[in-house]
Amino acid sequence: MRLLLLTKYGAAGPSSRYRFLQYVSEFHRAGHSLRIAPLFDDAYIRRLFNGQKSGKAYLVWRALMRVWVCLQGFRYDKVWIEGELVPYAPAWFERILHAALPKRRYYDYDDAIWLRYPAHRQNKFANIWKGASCVVVGNQYLASYVRENGAHVVTVPTVLEWARYQNAKPSHNTRVVGWIGTPQTVFYLQELAPALVALRKQTDYELRVIGAEWSHPELKINCRPWSLDKEIDELCQLDVGIMPLKDDPWSRGKCGLKLIQYLSCGIPAVASPVGVNADFIEESGGGRTASSAEEWISCLSELLTNVELRRDMGQRARKWAESRVTVHAQAARLFEALELDF
Repeated sequence: MRLLLLTKYGAAGPSSRYRFLQYVSEFHRAGHSLRIAPLFDDAYIRRLFNGQKSGKAYLVWRALMRVWVCLQGFRYDKVWIEGELVPYAPAWFERILHAALPKRRYYDYDDAIWLRYPAHRQNKFANIWKGASCVVVGNQYLASYVRENGAHVVTVPTVLEWARYQNAKPSHNTRVVGWIGTPQTVFYLQELAPALVALRKQTDYELRVIGAEWSHPELKINCRPWSLDKEIDELCQLDVGIMPLKDDPWSRGKCGLKLIQYLSCGIPAVASPVGVNADFIEESGGGRTASSAEEWISCLSELLTNVELRRDMGQRARKWAESRVTVHAQAARLFEALELDF
């Protein structure tokens, strides 16, 4: 089977890397041929994470390149699209491009990206899903929206490549609370700051921030750059991972990647009970959920001061992660959604 993968990013973009590119070896193993055509290149991601904007000429050029790729769609049997063909383009424009693409058209979402549009334009997605074979999503909140808009939907959680995590060994010998993310998501730490400050008055600890810069005058913070090669080593230096979220429609659409990474490394986590977080914590037995500042302080204090509890939770978390949120665990379900031989 000849597949065209129209991702938003290359390997430098987390959504494309985790939702699409991790499965490449599985596609090849099953005898399928691929063309991967990102909308934006890795230089775009580097500028984005450095707080730099891309010029209009670049954006227009990349949109035109996407159109050119779509016009070659007749060469393929199926197309799997990350989100939309061209962000913020009207539905009629994308539907014109559909005529050049394979009839077997599939979409994938790990965020509620329709919320980035004004309310009167969110119907773009219901329009582009017309005639689609399937919409693959990362959680039930996203699935409900797709289903309400009349499209066939299959839920496949965001997963990890277990070979990268199978030898992860957290130390559990220090008191490090950690967060991993990007400059675009580090704002979630700000609302948690009062609880983190209050916790430090009870228990001495270091806050490790991986992948972004963040500071607070009353906290001991160590900001670490992110790299794919060192990601797991950095995570294994944490004692407790955190994933604070706002309880709003955008956050409910998140698919719990940070939480999955902590649990896969055997690191117990504390997370806001928003979206898939509560389900993952309950299923894995690998952490706690916290809504109020008091709950955050209590949960973090309990884990920081109890090494055996951390180890026990971490072991349970790794067993759950290997069986539930790995490429091996979910590949068959994805291939079924895409109607491919596995």
